[in-house]
Amino acid sequence: MTNIIKMYRDGFSRMDKTSRRLWIIILIKILIMFGVLKVFFFQGYFSKHNDKPPEEAVFENLMRLEK
Repeated sequence: MTNIIKMYRDGFSRMDKTSRRLWIIILIKILIMFGVLKVFFFQGYFSKHNDKPPEEAVFENLMRLEK
């Protein structure tokens, strides 16, 4: 396990400027996709279906779309 951590630590410390910028862009995109969009678009879906478990609500939604 420590070898894997050392590999990533050494790899990230030896990156050039372009690679670091690309990783920063990727991390910002992930933050926007999973953080911001989730808060604004998917915040209340399961609270509306609180009488059923989430997997049942999703299953019913998928079956309704299939028809």
